[in-house]
Amino acid sequence: MLIKFAPEEISKFDIIIDETEPVYPKAYLEEREREWQKHIEKNPKNWNGKIYDLRNIVNVGGRTKFFFRISEFKDSVVRERLTDTYILEKFGLNCLQQAAAVHVITLTTDNQMTFGKRTSFVFKEVNKYAWVGGALSPSEQLITTFNDVVKQGVNEFKEEAGFQIEVNDLELYGLSLFRSIYAFVFKLKQRVDIENFSDNEKIEFDRFIKIKPKDLIARNDLDELVEHLKIHIVNDFL
Repeated sequence: MLIKFAPEEISKFDIIIDETEPVYPKAYLEEREREWQKHIEKNPKNWNGKIYDLRNIVNVGGRTKFFFRISEFKDSVVRERLTDTYILEKFGLNCLQQAAAVHVITLTTDNQMTFGKRTSFVFKEVNKYAWVGGALSPSEQLITTFNDVVKQGVNEFKEEAGFQIEVNDLELYGLSLFRSIYAFVFKLKQRVDIENFSDNEKIEFDRFIKIKPKDLIARNDLDELVEHLKIHIVNDFL
C-alpha cells in the first residue's frame, strides 16, 4: 500500500526513529543469512534495507508523533520463509520482536508493500479479531489522505476476507515506514466467527494459537504480546 500524505497533514507529523541496532543470537544471524541468500537467488530485484516499525503514537498539542524502531527487510523475508513457529521455538521471542507491530512485509523495487499473506488473521480464540493489509503499486492507486487509507482498509477486508464492514469497524493496528513510503495495517474490531473462514484460514488460526510464547499462552491474547513488547497504538487515532 503506497501512502502519500497531503502537505497539510505531513506538517503536523513528527517522525522519531530509534536507530539502535537490535541484538540477535549468532545462530539466528547465521540462519537468517542462509535463508536470505536462497531468497535473492530467486528474487534478484529484492534488496535488504532498513524498515522502521511503529512503536508508539502520541498526540501532543495538535501534532502527532510517530515513534519507530529499526528493523531490516531481511528479517521479514526470513520470517516468511522459516515461519513464526520455527523462529519462536528455535531462537525465542526476541527474534520476532519486530513482527508484533507489523507482521511480514515484502518490499520490491517497484515500491509495492505487502503485509503478510493476503488474507485475514484471527487473533483471539474467544473474542476473535482479524487484521488485514495489502499491496498497491503507484500505478494501481495513489492514496493522498489518511481517510483514503481507512477506506482502502475496508476494501481490503471485503476483497480478501469477504467481510462487509464499515469504516468504524476498523482501528489502526500497525504502521511501517520505508524510504518515505508509509503503509498501514488495520484490525477488525467486531467479533469474527471462525466458521466463516476457509479451511486454510482455520489452519492458520490453529497454528497461531499453538505458537504463543509460553508465558502468554494461558492468556491466549495477542494484545498481551503487544503489551509485552511495549508496543502501544492509540486506538482513537482514526
